[in-house]
Amino acid sequence: MKGLLLHFLNVPPIASLIGHVSAVALSLGLIGEGRVAGLLRRLDGRASDRAMVALLAVAVDRQPQRQDWLDGLVAHGLRAGHPQRVWKAFQANESRMGFSPASRLRLLLRLQWHEETACLLEALAEFRDRLAAKFWRFMPSILEADMPEPDDLIELARQGEQRRLDIALGRVAFDFREFSLSGALLERGLGAGQGNAVDRLAMHYAQSRAGVAPETGPALESDLASARGYRADPQYALLACELAIHQGDAEGAAARLDEWLRSADLPVDDSDTVQTLSHGMLKQILACRMGDGPSVSLEASRPVCVHKVFVCGNGWSGSGAMHNALQEYDTVVEFPQAAPEALANKGSFSEVSLFQGAAGLGGLWRKLDKGTLPHWRDLWDLFRCHVLGGAWVGYPEYKCAVMARAMQSAFGLAHWYMFSETLPALCSAVASEDVEGARYALTCLAERACLEAVRHAGGEPDQSVLVLNNAVFARNVDILPLFHQARAVCVHRDPRDVWADRMLDDDRHWRTVQEFADFYAGNERRTRQRIAGLADQGRVPVRQVAFEGLVRDGRLREELCQWALTPVGGQRVREILDPARSQQNIGIHEARLDEQALQRLAPLVAGK
Repeated sequence: MKGLLLHFLNVPPIASLIGHVSAVALSLGLIGEGRVAGLLRRLDGRASDRAMVALLAVAVDRQPQRQDWLDGLVAHGLRAGHPQRVWKAFQANESRMGFSPASRLRLLLRLQWHEETACLLEALAEFRDRLAAKFWRFMPSILEADMPEPDDLIELARQGEQRRLDIALGRVAFDFREFSLSGALLERGLGAGQGNAVDRLAMHYAQSRAGVAPETGPALESDLASARGYRADPQYALLACELAIHQGDAEGAAARLDEWLRSADLPVDDSDTVQTLSHGMLKQILACRMGDGPSVSLEASRPVCVHKVFVCGNGWSGSGAMHNALQEYDTVVEFPQAAPEALANKGSFSEVSLFQGAAGLGGLWRKLDKGTLPHWRDLWDLFRCHVLGGAWVGYPEYKCAVMARAMQSAFGLAHWYMFSETLPALCSAVASEDVEGARYALTCLAERACLEAVRHAGGEPDQSVLVLNNAVFARNVDILPLFHQARAVCVHRDPRDVWADRMLDDDRHWRTVQEFADFYAGNERRTRQRIAGLADQGRVPVRQVAFEGLVRDGRLREELCQWALTPVGGQRVREILDPARSQQNIGIHEARLDEQALQRLAPLVAGK
């Protein structure tokens, strides 16, 4: 009887059904991983392959935003001893809907952790051929100088150099902020005598980020000294400062901050004042970490506000045309821009990453909106990335640090004062679980930054309009209630032209046409939902416009600009937008896309 049952379960359609049912039950918490693992062990190879494919397919379909769900399923499959089935399932679902670079990276890192060399070789080759050119050199950190090339990783895997491969992939994981896997791989490699002093410091940092209490005191000092001897880099001190905060070592954290301030070559004249203000902010972060310290609050009056217009796109959507149209008016001022960077797409350093970038105010606002208080490390990251502009790990943090340096140069001491007058109150509110106090502190900081931008541009708060181009993407308009006196214009564009532009000019483009279609549809859905949410709140007026109509219709453009500049108004005094040239970007898909791509994107066009 048991044999007949197993034979029945191994019929491929039944195995697929089992996979679907198991995935749903697993996602709902009705059964545990152990039961699913036992079930898969009882199926033969082909049937188990189908079940695993079904499991992954349902994971993606049911929970597309739950990356932890998908990763957990992959980890479960590997722990259950099914590396080939996990890899085959990934490949099978790849052709149907694709996976993000992060998903692929996590898979190959887990394959290394389980020492599944055969699958790892295939995964590395696939990652190299499709994604490495777009991502490998776009993840700056303290380890970037030692980053292996994809071919080096493949060669180490072929030679069976497991511990050297642990170090190499641990570095990759660190740069991609996969801290749990990075810490584990680096520790295993270092334990076998591989790696260098900087790898050891990175291991401590990665493990701390993954929740493991780091080394401090003499052991950390020794590792820090060894790292300095291996390669001079001021960022080491700031990483060590975070480790000291994690352990509640106030003296060690202050010493490491001083070391960083001395060596970071900040664009300031009064270094003593910067040091004093920085230590005041560090003290409050430490107090928040330890759950003590004096209460700090802000005056409960409305902060000084300026009129703001957010020009919002979703990447290559034509928002630059709206931005250029507004720049033609005499009342418009803007934030200072960072200098062009080799790692960045054109124009990306006009985005004012303080608001929606890594560790920015928007992410903290969204947490509070969901009733979740920020963690002490969120406050440290805000301080590290946006006040100091240092110790970045990965491109998103790097971009924030570059923008922070631009603000330091433009605002001078005002940059440090605007944070020192608001960040302690934010830390105090978080420590005392005061959600409204934390909201108010965030708004005060956001408005103060905008005020400094207007002053730097030579404008007057009540006679100027601060225009922010893609400081908030259209899909992130739900964070706009962070600001007072704000309006937004969201620009959308024919998705076929967006795809055509990305293929040609986006240095960080990696998606297939189907992955782009899913990404675009998701962005449009979130944008509509969040604009509707703002309308329900009645706090932030938003207008939507098609790029095509914007550049073709002068009257529409003029009316939209006047609406955006309300109530200040303004006179058009210069010509920046070239409508005729912009119109040449309409319909570019006709010459660039093949029939298959046009068919894949047709549903988006029909639904726009």
